[in-house]
Amino acid sequence: MAAQFNAPLRQTIQPNAAAIFPAAFPPDPYGIIFHEPETGVFRLASPSALGLVDFRRRCCCRRGMPYATYAVEVNGNLAISEGGTVEPISIALVVDEEQAPTGIITISPTAAEEFWSIGRSIIVTVPAICRCSTVSLRNISTQPVDLVNANIQIRPQLLR
Repeated sequence: MAAQFNAPLRQTIQPNAAAIFPAAFPPDPYGIIFHEPETGVFRLASPSALGLVDFRRRCCCRRGMPYATYAVEVNGNLAISEGGTVEPISIALVVDEEQAPTGIITISPTAAEEFWSIGRSIIVTVPAICRCSTVSLRNISTQPVDLVNANIQIRPQLLR
């Protein structure tokens, strides 16, 4: 089961700012995806944060480092904000403050306020040595962009 966050209303996202999402519906049933409503940052728990790894009893270097993986999928409609310059614009899934190379979405609208449907999915790996990793959807363009009907789903995949 996935935690799903929807932002149906049109929002203008400034350069280097994250898209804002209200609370999840339904709430995360596992208690491993943390999100403060009306923010754009999601925290994904690691095996150690969940109490599933005890480093005092297990040497991770011999058996491989335990980790959790999450499938993160985003979609919505993106456009250049009113009055903006017509040029390619980009939005990206950002993991731990770094753009995920496969999470970058670039579109080339021919006019401001011309919405394009976007979508992308990535896999995020959270090693046990970390308490959690963060994920956000961020405007990486040099100008403001508009996002409407945004949806982000975060689905735990496996724990190793």
